[in-house]
Amino acid sequence: MNFVSKMKVVAAMTLAVSTWAALGDSVSPSRANTEDPSVAANLTEVPNSAGLSFGFQDQDGDGQDPVQTPQEATAAIANLLDGMEDHYPDPALYPIPSLTEDGFNYYRDSLEDLANWCQILGIDLAQTQDVYGEQIPIFDLTLPTHAEFLANEAAHLLVFTDGQASTGAQYLALFDPTVVDMVSGPHVNLFIVKIMALLGVSPAAQKGFIAAVKEVLGSLPGKLTKAVDRGKYRKAGRIVKRMMGKIISKTFARALAKHLGRQASGKILAKLSSKFIPFIGWAIFIGGVIWEVVDQLRS
Repeated sequence: MNFVSKMKVVAAMTLAVSTWAALGDSVSPSRANTEDPSVAANLTEVPNSAGLSFGFQDQDGDGQDPVQTPQEATAAIANLLDGMEDHYPDPALYPIPSLTEDGFNYYRDSLEDLANWCQILGIDLAQTQDVYGEQIPIFDLTLPTHAEFLANEAAHLLVFTDGQASTGAQYLALFDPTVVDMVSGPHVNLFIVKIMALLGVSPAAQKGFIAAVKEVLGSLPGKLTKAVDRGKYRKAGRIVKRMMGKIISKTFARALAKHLGRQASGKILAKLSSKFIPFIGWAIFIGGVIWEVVDQLRS
């Protein structure tokens, strides 16, 4: 399945769920069908102490996902899609030490829920495609843990800075903000590093990936960091969506192949497209990115 075909399939899935939700047949807590207590209970959200809400809960404490039927799965997916942006960072909540990890983990945990609901709906998530001898999932409903993400980021930064920094804060501290335009310079580099860390791109491919991204994205990374810096997170999410659209394009594929060769670039592009997932598209991946970029600028 090529990426264009895959986008059409995911778009059709998303439209179907959105249309179903619009009919008012029990989707979000505010629109739940209260005539069916089991459905209403399944759609209850429980906020944590930081003011974030972490989706569908195990109501009876038996460790089982309360969503069991195709109808409930469709309602759950529609509710998840409807509330993606509601879990973007709130500047009023800073500083809370664990907030970034909690926010990041909301999107990661959402992928686990989505995988269960897709299986209930009969979607085969085990499908892979052979890309130069490597079997790569067509739909990859995983993100690294926050600790794994930080380890990936550290590995990239050590290579990128020749051993001078292993965290975003250490990297930014290498620059004098009175001399360097931090938003359009170091912050853009660090954003691209975060994308590579989330996707699991090897540090060996770092230089080529960064060069290709900068060729294709132009001023968008700078606009992203400015939006985040001003607390305009929904705007930032829209910018990330535009960026991902450009990264998965023929122009980017040619640029990446120019810098890394056909085989290496083909594998990276396949892994990138695998993050464009059923019903949700880029939304969950974008949520994880927004939390990490906010943390970057806050630090």
